[in-house]
Amino acid sequence: MIEIVHLEPADLPAAAAVIEAAFGRPGAGESLRRGYELQPQGYFCARRDGEIVGTVGAQRYQAPGSASAVASIGVMTVHPAVQRQGVGTRLMRHVLGYLATAGYPTAFLEASAAGAPLYRKLGFVACGETLRMARDGSTPAAPAPHGTVRPMLDADLPAVSGYDAQVFGAVRPAVIRAALERAQGPAFIVRDGTPRPAGYLFVVGGLLGPWSAGSPSIAEELLRTALDCCQGVGLRVTFPADNTAGRTLLARYGFCEIENLQHMRLGPAADARRRQEYYGQASLTLG
Repeated sequence: MIEIVHLEPADLPAAAAVIEAAFGRPGAGESLRRGYELQPQGYFCARRDGEIVGTVGAQRYQAPGSASAVASIGVMTVHPAVQRQGVGTRLMRHVLGYLATAGYPTAFLEASAAGAPLYRKLGFVACGETLRMARDGSTPAAPAPHGTVRPMLDADLPAVSGYDAQVFGAVRPAVIRAALERAQGPAFIVRDGTPRPAGYLFVVGGLLGPWSAGSPSIAEELLRTALDCCQGVGLRVTFPADNTAGRTLLARYGFCEIENLQHMRLGPAADARRRQEYYGQASLTLG
């Protein structure tokens, strides 16, 4: 018998193991832990005879009832042993019910080719593509530029969160603060003498993101600085595929395309992201 219940802190290791089994990639469960720390109330699991066999989670952004109240859904996984038995549908209906009750009529997610048919049946529509790229840690890094990039400080967080809200299309200061706390070494910022940053970049768990920049040249300055600090480390990045400048930039520095996902929406609000300024998502779940 399958039941859908709230995910408790003690369940995280078993839930992460399900995610890693579903994706076949060690460490894939880290995204669950990162999101759960921020909004544990939005995470659920499927249990069969008490054993966790599936997961799903949602991050809510902006105030309930406002025109820009949106959520991002992720870590929707089912253990290979129980796939094609309706578990994924039940998990999705449960998390969508939770969001509707909380006043979040619009949700976004990143869908693989295998998962997209399920989401379409639930009313999601494709509204773009999301690209994932990776770089081998053995690729030599270019020397960092002597430009305007500097390490980010706690005092920068309000300005960075404000800029992120404009680029991402929703307010998420907790995501930005958590990224700074988890960053490998310093996070980076470019200030151009105005109150708003010209760009910023976090490196968290080998992932470049959140990462935004007002121009390709600023994005390149940030990238080169990060690569200089992460030599020998394999890196990944996820971003809107129609940021063609980002795709070209990353390819020039040794990143290769590893996956193309559909960016899908359910609900009335349009995707408000500034795609040309968004070079790296916080994660597939956090957006």
